[in-house]
Amino acid sequence: ELQAAGELAAASSFYTRAVEMEPNNTAVLDDFAQLLLDCEQPQSAIALLARSIELAPDESHGKFMNMAQLLQGADALECFRKGIQLMRRDLQKAEAAGQAASEAALSLRKQLAVGLSSTAELFMTDLCFEENAEAECVAILGEAMQIDPAEPQVLLVHAQLLLVQQKEEEAVASLIKSHDLWKDLEDEAKWPSFHVQKTSAKLMFETGQTERAVQIFENMTLVNKDDSETWYLLGLSYVRAGEEWKRDAAESFKTAQQVRAGSPLGAIRLVLTVVDPGECAGGGEAKGALEQVQEALAALGPVPDEDQDEEMAD
Repeated sequence: ELQAAGELAAASSFYTRAVEMEPNNTAVLDDFAQLLLDCEQPQSAIALLARSIELAPDESHGKFMNMAQLLQGADALECFRKGIQLMRRDLQKAEAAGQAASEAALSLRKQLAVGLSSTAELFMTDLCFEENAEAECVAILGEAMQIDPAEPQVLLVHAQLLLVQQKEEEAVASLIKSHDLWKDLEDEAKWPSFHVQKTSAKLMFETGQTERAVQIFENMTLVNKDDSETWYLLGLSYVRAGEEWKRDAAESFKTAQQVRAGSPLGAIRLVLTVVDPGECAGGGEAKGALEQVQEALAALGPVPDEDQDEEMAD
């Protein structure tokens, strides 16, 4: 209840006591790990997930999927495959019991499609140099699309694959279809994960869908005001949107500066993976976050204040 109400610090204290009382309770370990992930404490979450996996290696697919997101390369792939194996097993049990159409089975089927798409994405990133990486990606993603062709993350990864294959027009169509499935949902709980939203917005930016990129980044800053990269990328999107958005761009860059300067996470870096060379100073180089924002502000030039805008309008 504390976690659902947003009282994360109080919830963390509760789970700490619960783990001290029941150190081998895998349900508590898994729930605490999820809370720590929500609080952006991945290393502590890894320790809890590793303990849970050690205690019950054939239970709860969720811990394997969470662990996979925290690992890289072959280690991540191993966790994804284990989680998918457990989901397949549980689906088979549901079907054997005549519960294939139950709410739990439908939810599990959706999670399986998401897990497969995440595995496919891995073959476009960490494992892209593996032999037959593209073929693996195509096959895994194909299964995901068969299971749930209307899942936003599946369509997003499909768009990524099409971009890798240099099929930009088809990629944009898949990207827009993915976004349309959730962009008008009032219940934020039904939105895809923060990672999926950010990836969608970045790809919208990269493919020239600036209005959609702005919409996603703006919504993300409303939900999470403490992510400096989102503010920075929102600023870049405003720059691309045109001169009339110049002040909004400057405000976004300044907010990114303030958030980054006050962040306890010293390792955060902004990497320009989707910015055209010359669009802002620094091009596609990876630099320290504050330096990137400062250069973007410098490249923006003078920003008129509101009084000047009103005079021009008159």
